[in-house]
Amino acid sequence: ALGSESNLNGDYVLSETPGARQTAQKFPKHFSDYPRKPMYFDVYSPTIKTLYSQVFWKSLPPVDLPEDIVKRFDGKGMAVVGFEIDQVRRTDKGDVSVPITVAYNHHFESTMIGKAASFEREELQGPNDPRAHGAHGHGAPLNWRPGDEHWVVREPEKAGDLPHSQAFGGANGGEFRKS
Repeated sequence: ALGSESNLNGDYVLSETPGARQTAQKFPKHFSDYPRKPMYFDVYSPTIKTLYSQVFWKSLPPVDLPEDIVKRFDGKGMAVVGFEIDQVRRTDKGDVSVPITVAYNHHFESTMIGKAASFEREELQGPNDPRAHGAHGHGAPLNWRPGDEHWVVREPEKAGDLPHSQAFGGANGGEFRKS
């Protein structure tokens, strides 16, 4: 479902561009202040279960975008002006944010694809396999072991005017959630 509430994680904070004047003031601090009033939608990863002190570091299977979003942008480009995440427990009363003291998320990455691209599960040929760079998250080449399979994006040979995939992610520690 589309929504237009305020930012999930607070104001968008931009640093000044060196040598420029008031660059941070020229960009909206809330996604709802962008021209044409953008909307947002939610996507959930598969459930991740861990115990205290466990490390979870692997790629997850692809998750479909909401059907109404896919229909709305079928054959069109989508301007993504923000990307926010949260770690939640899903309950009968709605989502409950998980405190950073309960589940620490050091980095996150995701890739959104259009209908001309596809995700494929492939065995990488080593830590220097060119498909490993940027496709599997921070440290994937360092974490490579023989036989490991990772999700890779298969792009069409004729790309056209618009990209068919876009990677999102980053963050150092839990700062991405204003924790």
